[in-house]
Amino acid sequence: MHFTTAGPLALLTLLAHHAVPISATSNIVPDFEVKLVLNATAILDPTNSYKLKPSVLSAFSIPTTVTKINVQSLDTNSKTIHNAGWSPRIRKTEGESDFELTYKKRYPVTSTIDAALTTANTEGFDSTDID
Repeated sequence: MHFTTAGPLALLTLLAHHAVPISATSNIVPDFEVKLVLNATAILDPTNSYKLKPSVLSAFSIPTTVTKINVQSLDTNSKTIHNAGWSPRIRKTEGESDFELTYKKRYPVTSTIDAALTTANTEGFDSTDID
C-alpha cells in the first residue's frame, strides 16, 4: 500500500509534530480582586468614629450602609494550608442564619495570567466551575 503526503500517514505525522494539549473544558474566566494597602490616617475620619472619609466613599463608590461578616480562617499554626495556596474560611453574614464554608486556591502568576489559568485547569478548576 502506498500513501501520498495527502494520505493518513501525513495526517499522523502532522499530529505528531504539532501536538497540542487537549483540555476537555476551557479555562475558567477569572474575577479579579484588587487589594490596596492604604494609610489608615489618610482614609479614616477620627472625628467620625474612624469611619471612611467622604472623599474615599465617593472615589470608590462605596455605600454608607454596612453588612457585618464574621470570618474564621482555617489553618494550622504554621499556616500549612495557606502555604499550599489554599484559603479556607467559615463566614457568618449578619442577617443570615447559615454559616458558609468558602475557599480560594491561589496560583502564582509567574509569566501570564493565561498560563496560571491553564495550571488551574489541569488541577480541575475550569469553566464548568460556577463560583
